[in-house]
Amino acid sequence: CTINSAWKMSDSQLIIALITAYAQKYITDLRFIKKLNLADISLPYKEQFMYKCAFDAETQLLSLEGKLWFGVVDMKQKKCILDLKKELHFGQQASYWLTIKNQKYLSIQLGGKEILMYKVMADNGSYKLVRDDNYKITADGWIIYCDFDRECNNFALVVNQNSLQIRSLNNVNDIIRSITLDEKIEYMAYRCMQLSANGNRCVLSGGNEKPYFYL
Repeated sequence: CTINSAWKMSDSQLIIALITAYAQKYITDLRFIKKLNLADISLPYKEQFMYKCAFDAETQLLSLEGKLWFGVVDMKQKKCILDLKKELHFGQQASYWLTIKNQKYLSIQLGGKEILMYKVMADNGSYKLVRDDNYKITADGWIIYCDFDRECNNFALVVNQNSLQIRSLNNVNDIIRSITLDEKIEYMAYRCMQLSANGNRCVLSGGNEKPYFYL
């Protein structure tokens, strides 16, 4: 980065300029390579529509949220290693790869009032997912959204469309804080909630045909 003495750049401007230049070079060099075609795998799910997929780089596992189905594909072995049925209108955007106390987990919502945790374990060159009820998350009402912070310390739930709950992964069913929302959140299949990396902030959209959001 060459700086002309006639135009002095502040430290923050210089950092932004360097980041911008690096990002532009990175995007220019970026290439998309086909690694997997689900049509080549014998999946139990035959529908065309997927709500979400989530890839874990360490294990090369890909989670898939379908309409009434949830599955996990081993991209190295090119095979389905988890096949589960789920309820309609629940569990969209709810699957996350998590590391809790140095153990890899996958969160899965199959029904309206609970989120399950599956432990990822090595299995003869591939992996298997084993349900761990120590981290089973339950609620008195319908869970419509959930999200976890980056360090897997805390997570947030939206229950019954009008209650935002903050909980800890040390005790998943202990509600640390509960906030009653002014208006009910309308259900959407898209992701409508994001917890900050440190878990101190949460942004939540109003949902379908609701032109506002909570922060």
